[in-house]
Amino acid sequence: MSVVFAMSDPRHLMKRLRDASAVPVVDVRKSLSLEPDHIYVLPKDRETSITKRWLALDAPNGHVGRDRLLRSLADSYGADCAAIILGGPGSDGVLGAKRVKEAGGLTICQLAGADQSELPRTASATGIIDLALPANEIGPRLVALAESAREDVVASTDTADPLAGILELLQTRTGHDFAVYKRAVLQQRLLRRMRIRQTATVVEYERFLRKTPGELAHLFRDFLISVTDFFRDAGTFEALAARVIPTLFEGKGRNDEVRVWVPGCATGEEAYSIAIMLWEYAARLASPPRLQLFATDIDEEALRDARAGIYPEAIATDVTPHRLQQFFTHEVDHYRVNDELRDIISFAAHSLLRDAPFSRLDLISCRGVLSYLDDAATQRALATFHHALRRDGHLLLGADEHASASHFLAIDPEHHIYRREAGDALVPSAPPSGSSAAPGRDLHEHVLATHAPPGVLLDDKLDIVYLSERAQPYFGAADRAVTRNALKLVHPALRPALSRATYAAGELRRSSVARTVVFEEDRRLRTIELRVRAVAMPDVDNRLLLLTIEELDRNHDVGSNEQRVSTRASTTEDYEAALDELRASNEELYVMNEELRSATDEIERGRSELHAVNDELSGLNHQLSARLDELGRRSNDLQEMLSIADVGVVFLDEDLKIRHFTPSMKQLFNVIESDIGRPLSDLTHQLDCDDLVASAQQVVATLYPIERAVRARSGRRYLVRMTPHRSREDRIDGVVCRFVDITERLHAEEGRRRAEDELSAAELRLELALRTTGAVLISHDAELRVSCAYLRGKRVDDIALFLADRNDYAALTRRVFATGITTVADVAITLDGTVQSYRFRIEPMFDQSHVIGVTSIGVGH
Repeated sequence: MSVVFAMSDPRHLMKRLRDASAVPVVDVRKSLSLEPDHIYVLPKDRETSITKRWLALDAPNGHVGRDRLLRSLADSYGADCAAIILGGPGSDGVLGAKRVKEAGGLTICQLAGADQSELPRTASATGIIDLALPANEIGPRLVALAESAREDVVASTDTADPLAGILELLQTRTGHDFAVYKRAVLQQRLLRRMRIRQTATVVEYERFLRKTPGELAHLFRDFLISVTDFFRDAGTFEALAARVIPTLFEGKGRNDEVRVWVPGCATGEEAYSIAIMLWEYAARLASPPRLQLFATDIDEEALRDARAGIYPEAIATDVTPHRLQQFFTHEVDHYRVNDELRDIISFAAHSLLRDAPFSRLDLISCRGVLSYLDDAATQRALATFHHALRRDGHLLLGADEHASASHFLAIDPEHHIYRREAGDALVPSAPPSGSSAAPGRDLHEHVLATHAPPGVLLDDKLDIVYLSERAQPYFGAADRAVTRNALKLVHPALRPALSRATYAAGELRRSSVARTVVFEEDRRLRTIELRVRAVAMPDVDNRLLLLTIEELDRNHDVGSNEQRVSTRASTTEDYEAALDELRASNEELYVMNEELRSATDEIERGRSELHAVNDELSGLNHQLSARLDELGRRSNDLQEMLSIADVGVVFLDEDLKIRHFTPSMKQLFNVIESDIGRPLSDLTHQLDCDDLVASAQQVVATLYPIERAVRARSGRRYLVRMTPHRSREDRIDGVVCRFVDITERLHAEEGRRRAEDELSAAELRLELALRTTGAVLISHDAELRVSCAYLRGKRVDDIALFLADRNDYAALTRRVFATGITTVADVAITLDGTVQSYRFRIEPMFDQSHVIGVTSIGVGH
C-alpha cells in the first residue's frame, strides 16, 4: 500500500511524518514510479495525476488539484483505492472522492466535532463519505479494511445463491428487483459494504442488514452508484455537439419540441450538461423549438439532490467560467442552477425496465446503466430505447456499452453514439416473472417434446439449423459430419416431396405448404405428412423454413398390388381433401392472427404512449410541487423580513385593487385579510393626505415613481414611495406603495439642526467677548496643530503670525502636556507691528486620564 498526501502547505508535514513513520517518506519534486509501503508528499504548486504506478507532475501553476489526483486514482485502481479527506478549506477534492466511490473505492473523512473544517464538512454533506472518523482512528481502520479486501467473503454462505436473501430483502423493502444486475457487480458492491461494516460473511452481513434499517439504504445506494459529473468525458460531449445536437433542431420551429431522455440520471449532472448544450444551440436560432428534457432514476434521494440543483464549488473544475456565470448562481460555498435552465428539465422516479418509456424522443443519453445489467435486461432496455425514439433519433451509451447493430447504426463508434434505424419500433418485452419462469419454461419444453410433431428448422440454403429429437429418425446420421443439407440427409422416400415443399415455401413465397407421402417400408405402408412454413425472426436477415413431420399411419400390412394401389389411392384422396380443408382453415387463422397482432400492437403502442404521458405529468407534478414548496418558503421569508423591518407595504394591481399587504399597514389603514381584491379608494386611513389614489393612478399612467412625506393624525411622519410593479415577464402590472416611518429620523435631524444653531450662536458670543476684551484664544494639540485661534475677536489660521517667540510658547505647552497642570505665564505677541506682553492661562484638555490638547487665553497687561 502506498500513501499520497496532497496538502495546501506540505512543508510542516515532512518532519512529523518522517519522525512518526517506519516507512520511507518521499518529498516529491518530479514525476516518479510509486513503490509499495511508501508515503509521498506532493508539492503545493503542482497538478498531479496517477496512471497505474506512475505519479505525474505538471508544470508549476500555483495550485494543488486534489480533484484531478483522486479522479486519476479512481480511474487507475477502481475498487482498490481509498480517498481520505482531512481538515482544510474549500471543496477541492470532493468531486475526486465522489469518483473514487463511483469506482468502488472507499471514502473516509476526518471527524472533528463541532469545529470540523470546511472541506470534510462539505464532503460529508454530499453523502459520498463511507466513514467519518477521528484522525487517530483512520490509519488502523484503513489497514483493517485493506486486510479484509484479500478475503473472498461473498462465498462464505451455505446457500446456492449467496445474494438471494439480500436481493429479496431489497426488493421487499424498496420495490426494486436487482436480480437483473450482473452478479459480479453486485458482489463487488456487497463486499464493499461488508468491509465497511466489518462483517466476515454474507450470512453475518444479512443478519446485520435486517436489524439495521439505515444500512439497507446505504446498500441500495451503493448498488445504484453510477458515474456522473458535469460534461464527463469531454471528447464525448464535443462529438455530441458536432454530430448530434444540430440534427435535433433540423426542421423544427417555435411550435415544435426537442425531447430528450436521460435514464439513470442520479444527481443530475449529466442532465444539466445536456440541457446546457441544447440551450446554447437554441440561442443561436431565430425561432428555436421548445426544449423538454426528462431525467429519471429509481433513487429518490439522488433525485431530490438533482431537483435542488445545488453543487459544490469544485464543479468549476468541469464547468467553464462562462457557463458558470450564465447557468449558475454562486451562493456562499456552492453553486445553484438558474431557474431558466432548471425549468426545461423534469426529474421523476422511473424504472427503465419496469415502467413505460417516454415517446417521440430525439435523443436518449444512458451512460453507465447498461454495463450493470445482464444480457436479457440489456436487450429489453435497448428495445425500450428503440420504441421510445423517433425515426432517426439518437442514442448515447457509455464507454463499455454497445447497441444492437440490427436496430441501431453506430455513427460514432469511438464515443458510442448511435442512430435508430428506420423501420417499425420494437415493442419492449415484459420482464420475466421471477422464480416461476423456469418451471413454466421447462414444462412448456416437455409438452412440446412429447406432443408436438417432430420439427426441423432450415435456413435459406436448406441446411439444418435445428433438429428436434423426435425428427432425428427421419434424417440419416451417416453424412452429418460432412453436410447439414436436409435434402441429402432426409429419408429417400421423403426427398422429392420435401424438395417441392421447400421450393414452394421459399421461392414461391407461400406461407404454408403441405405434402403427403405414402411409401412401403418393411412390408408396411407408411403415410407421412410434411408441412413447411416460412418464418421470420427479428435478428435474422433471411427467412427460415420450419418443417414438421407427422406420421399418419404405419400399421397396415402390404397385400396384393391391387390392394396396395387401392389403399394408397383411397388414402391419398382422403388426406388430400382433409389437407385442403385444413389448409383453408390455417390460412383463415393466419389472417385473423395477423389482424389480431396488428390490433394488439396498436393497443400496446397507445397504452405505452398513455403511460409516457402519465409519466410526463407525474414528472411535471413533482417539479411543480417542488417549485411551489420553494415559492412558499421564499414567500414566508419575504413576509418575515418585511415584518421585522416594520415597513408598511401594499401591492396594488393595474386597477388599484389590493393584491397583498404587510401587517404594518394595519397601523395606517383600516384593512383586513378580506379586503384583498377591493379598490384602495374603499379604505379609510390615518394620513393627512387625500390624493393617495390619484398619486397611484399617476404612477400607472406615467411609470414614474412618486416620493413624498406625509403626516399621520397621530403626529408621526411617513415617507410614501409609490413605484411601478414589474412582473417576471417585465410587464407593468400594478403599483407598490411603501410607507416608511421617518418620525425618529426627522426628530434626529431637527436635533442636529438645533445643536448646530446653538453652536453657531455660542461661537458668535465667543467672538463678541473676545473682541470686546481684546483677548487672545488658542486651542491646539501637542504638535501645535491649531483647531481654532482668535486674536481680538477675529479668527486666524496661523498663530506664528502673532506669537513673537513660538519656541518659548511651545516650551510652556509641553510642560502642561507632561504634567496636566494649568500654567500661567507671560507670552510676547506682536500686535500692530509692536511686541506686547500678554498674561496667558494655559489649561489642559483631557480624554479620560490623557491630555489631548490645551486651551490658552491671553489678556494684555
